[in-house]
Amino acid sequence: MFEKSPISVLILSFVTFGIYGIIWMYKCSEEMKQRGVELPSFILVFIPIAQFLFIWKFYQGVEKLSNGEHTASMLFLFSLLGPLALVSFWQTQTTFNKVAGVAG
Repeated sequence: MFEKSPISVLILSFVTFGIYGIIWMYKCSEEMKQRGVELPSFILVFIPIAQFLFIWKFYQGVEKLSNGEHTASMLFLFSLLGPLALVSFWQTQTTFNKVAGVAG
């Protein structure tokens, strides 16, 4: 997992009107797949309604990597609430930093 400052993820996502957030989520999903998390194709992010399936599975993977510290249901709920999606980004990147620290 790559280590990155959660604040940089938030700022870059905000400044680029969410484009960085999509790129960040793609990179995260690829690394999660390398760690054995099963995710559907990332292309679902660009298909209305189907994107919810991908996002749900993505946050289930984060829950798995965090050993239940962050629940998929809470992260998914935050991701649906507009600006609160940044909270889910923060918690996800924090989880990845912890996993990278253990692995590295």
